[in-house]
Amino acid sequence: MLDGHIPFVATFTKGSTEWYRARFAGFSKSDSQSACAALKRMSLDCIAMAAE
Repeated sequence: MLDGHIPFVATFTKGSTEWYRARFAGFSKSDSQSACAALKRMSLDCIAMAAE
């Protein structure tokens, strides 16, 4: 589902926990919503946003 899409991963620390934020580019609006729904079914947090 994410193959061929441009990834960007950032890490940040909140309290004593290190978190990872992953972004993927190159989706159409409907494909991003479908990918996000699939990630949520795998118990992963996801939000589809338009590129700036």
